[in-house]
Amino acid sequence: GLGLGLGLGLGLGLGLGLGWGW
Repeated sequence: GLGLGLGLGLGLGLGLGLGWGW
């Protein structure tokens, strides 16, 4: 879920805090 780095890693999923997790 929209994992934009170490911040926006919540989005529509989880986001690995590194960039992936659309």
